[in-house]
Amino acid sequence: METDLKVIPMISLATLQAKKLIVPDYKAVRFIVVGCGGTGSWAVPDVVRIARMLQDAFNKQTRIALVDPDVVEEKNTYRQNFIRPEIGSNKADTLMRRLPGWGVPITAYSTTLGRSGIVEENEFAEMEILIGCVDGPKGRREISEAALGFHQGNVVFWIDAGNTKNFGQVIIGRNPHYQDNVPLFPYGDFCSWLPLPHEQRPELLKKQPKAKGNDEVDPNLSCAELVLQGEQGLSVNKGMAYLLSVYLEHLLINQDLDFFQTFLDGPNSKSTTITEEILSAWLPLYKGPINIDLNSIKGK
Repeated sequence: METDLKVIPMISLATLQAKKLIVPDYKAVRFIVVGCGGTGSWAVPDVVRIARMLQDAFNKQTRIALVDPDVVEEKNTYRQNFIRPEIGSNKADTLMRRLPGWGVPITAYSTTLGRSGIVEENEFAEMEILIGCVDGPKGRREISEAALGFHQGNVVFWIDAGNTKNFGQVIIGRNPHYQDNVPLFPYGDFCSWLPLPHEQRPELLKKQPKAKGNDEVDPNLSCAELVLQGEQGLSVNKGMAYLLSVYLEHLLINQDLDFFQTFLDGPNSKSTTITEEILSAWLPLYKGPINIDLNSIKGK
């Protein structure tokens, strides 16, 4: 039987050129989960497990902040990780009360990130991991301001998750403060910088225009209401939470993260690898020395 080579998927050579993201040495890390609803409610248990593993296996100090001003409603129980007896309770508080047995300090903020005072509470030399699970530009603007507002000595990673009915994306970036005198590719297989999510996709901070047509979705409806109308998938948020945990595992546990964008389309996912060619699109944003000539450091 003759095989049609056209239907055989080609292997992307970009993975062979992928560079790993440098994770500086650190003694303490704080996870800040912004949005404890659709994706956040499923992601928080994984964040706690990873924080505990960092304590036990790597002797790191960890703490977690959960941020969400909303309360659990009956309609949330279909898609989010809440049950009916929790209706009426603040989402961040509810998740915090479930997880004391892990031995990881958790603080709940029943307010928006901008009003929480979290940026002012940071500790110098503490790594900050911002995990964005919000569904609108206003919340992401607050996260972007926080990513740029920490002390210049703090390393800040922002991992953003967003989704529609069956499509989602996870994007990671790093704050620019550390860039001074740091080459973009200081070693052959390692990268020192990634653009922040709102720099990779500026539309994240902008209100999207209202769709046209008879089947347009009411922009005033919440994600939970969209579920009841069949406009929001029941399982997509679990997929987004899984991808968030994959990013955290590769970033902090394995320290071999060589991708910075992942797109989920139903059961399929595709990631963008970290390469010189791909990052060149954002080089004008890079404030450190532009040094992508790896020939000068080969063999060192």
